[in-house]
Amino acid sequence: MSTWQEVAEAKRTQREALIPEGYKVAAASLPAVSTESVVDFPSKTGILSEREVEITETDDVSTLLERLASSHYAAAEVLEAFMKRACIAHQLVNPLTEIHFEEARKLAAELDAELKSTGKVRGPLHGLPMSVKDQFQIKGSDATIGYISYANKPSTSDSVLVELLKKAGAVPFVKTNLPQTI
Repeated sequence: MSTWQEVAEAKRTQREALIPEGYKVAAASLPAVSTESVVDFPSKTGILSEREVEITETDDVSTLLERLASSHYAAAEVLEAFMKRACIAHQLVNPLTEIHFEEARKLAAELDAELKSTGKVRGPLHGLPMSVKDQFQIKGSDATIGYISYANKPSTSDSVLVELLKKAGAVPFVKTNLPQTI
């Protein structure tokens, strides 16, 4: 039987292995622990292109959704930009619990193909990358709610909320930590 520390370390190792090398900031380039704000750091790493910075720093979601619906941006392009930014954020503040990049890439490609062939968006959130908190189930991944005893017990289906988000065109790509108060 494994200790909780061993289970936690194995989950961390599994998660880190899912982060592409090109999305990681070199350890020597990370800001000092004493840095008070890292809000601007992702745009200065060189990992994000100018266009990806533009995408991820769009002021409001309605503008981003309009640009997706008009094909100014492709869902796959927006997803890649947010995946990179999430990986940079993860190195700074450790928010990610589960990573779903491959599934998200497939869904984004499907949405792009659908828009191209029909001229219509799937729903009001068409192509919007979305993180969900770790209490929500995404088929094939753990929903630990912050409890180590729920690790390594993949969900067999999506939560109703995740199903609704996907039907509306959203692209779930990561799960994030919960506050201790939940």
